[in-house]
Amino acid sequence: MKKSLLALILVFKFAFCGDKLTFENLFSQSIKSFPNIQIKKLDQQIALADLKYARAEFFPRIYLSANSEYSQKFDDDYYRSAYIGDESIISSTGYQNSASIVLRYDIFKFYQDKYKYDAAKSKVSFAINDECDYTLELGLNLLENYYKAINLKHQIAINSQIYSYYKTLLLYTKRLNQAGLAPKTQITQYEITLSNTKAKLLNLLQESQYVLGEIEFVSGVEINDINQLADLSDESFSFLSFDDTFRAKKLSDEIMQKELLLKSAKRSYFPTISLYAKYDFYGFDDEFSNSYKQTKKHGYKIGLNFSFDLFDGGRKSAQISNAKAELQKSRLSKELAQKEYEKQIRSLKAFIDSSFETRGNLEKLYDDSNKALNMASRLNENSQIPKTELLIAQIENLQNKLSLNEYLSTLKYNIKKANLLSKQNCDFTGSF
Repeated sequence: MKKSLLALILVFKFAFCGDKLTFENLFSQSIKSFPNIQIKKLDQQIALADLKYARAEFFPRIYLSANSEYSQKFDDDYYRSAYIGDESIISSTGYQNSASIVLRYDIFKFYQDKYKYDAAKSKVSFAINDECDYTLELGLNLLENYYKAINLKHQIAINSQIYSYYKTLLLYTKRLNQAGLAPKTQITQYEITLSNTKAKLLNLLQESQYVLGEIEFVSGVEINDINQLADLSDESFSFLSFDDTFRAKKLSDEIMQKELLLKSAKRSYFPTISLYAKYDFYGFDDEFSNSYKQTKKHGYKIGLNFSFDLFDGGRKSAQISNAKAELQKSRLSKELAQKEYEKQIRSLKAFIDSSFETRGNLEKLYDDSNKALNMASRLNENSQIPKTELLIAQIENLQNKLSLNEYLSTLKYNIKKANLLSKQNCDFTGSF
């Protein structure tokens, strides 16, 4: 087990010596390769297709209808035409052919079609802002895992050194015990501490593999060693109001879309005025070939149609109730999103505003720890303190260094997060 842990530490310390990967590199690669980004782009294509379909409702439909049939009548009586309800009965024996050019056009639907078209335009805007909002969320997710990886990198590096110092400390304590200068309990205490440090280190190494897997999943970049990751950098930023964010714009588009669909649903109670026209060609003969030759202009008709549903079984009422509920749901979603965003911004501001004093305290503590370590080194060189006290001072110095590194990583993480939230221009790769 000891050899295995030592091998892992050596791999960690010396495996990677190449170029560093930055958060910006990985985020840029994520935008290019992550499948959900491509899905969001397809959603935009779908929305554009829906917009074209809604626009087509403003144009007439012109289509061709053609028929060729044979009919057999069993008596010689001739009927020009005979109908029972909507069904015609055979009036002659022979072959007949017809072709018709038909036009149908809804002249006025009391803006029902216009509201649907405007709703389709809002859907396109929603799809664009949805991609931008998802890209931002993808960046924040990647940043969180990147921050965890950087913290783990520092913890593994420093705890590896601490583990090495505890091994040496245990060795010296055993020698002092043999000389009667250290109690047996101290040996037991250091053995427990060494075991705990080893277990902690193994857990950190295992956790680092999981976090690297999360980063690889999002970015598509294979990372063999956590040391490939460069530390986060300091950046400037400015917070935006919620209304200027992609999330707000997306949800506003969704609300607009549902408001328009509700208006359209209410206009379905109004009648529809339509224009229709039909131009017919017709031919009839006892011989099949002659029936085609006899086909000629037969006539045309044109007219207006007024249609109004007197009873629909409650379909329109149910549709309107559904549209109202969907609209209220979207409004509440926007209200919740605003509260979550403002809470997030307050938390970031509070941390960053207090960072100057906290950072100063930790830097002073680490500086004092360095001074104490230097003093212990000189005293040990002059044989004024034993090697064990120097090792303890080295361990305390590393622990203070780790506290400072972890805080600086957290500070840079929050600044980077604020920077991402402030760049709401849907061009994340060009903003770094």
